[in-house]
Amino acid sequence: MIISVSVCTLQLSADGAMLRWFGSKPGDKVGQLNGPGYLALVTDDSPHSRQLLVVAEYRNSRVTLYDAQLRLLRLLVDLGNAADDVQPPRRICVVQETGLLLVGLAGGGGVEVHNLLASHQ
Repeated sequence: MIISVSVCTLQLSADGAMLRWFGSKPGDKVGQLNGPGYLALVTDDSPHSRQLLVVAEYRNSRVTLYDAQLRLLRLLVDLGNAADDVQPPRRICVVQETGLLLVGLAGGGGVEVHNLLASHQ
């Protein structure tokens, strides 16, 4: 099971033991999370069918992609920062069959549609 708390994402075993974690002090640098509020698990279409984790970070206004070992693969969506008057991601949905990543924005900011398959190799 993978869960998210305010500054990190954890992978837990069925009995609740922590297997892996990602994140440390809150921040906006690589290796830091700040408000990871929504997660989606997907399987890529590679020959090995890897499990991937998509994380929407509210305070960093971004959506990032991690592998099953919680290693950062890439930044998928960067919505800027609050000073740019941009609404941060509130929810995400991955449509596995089409590879679409739907990003619901906070404050009634609408929905952005991204092609997850095109943005990651």
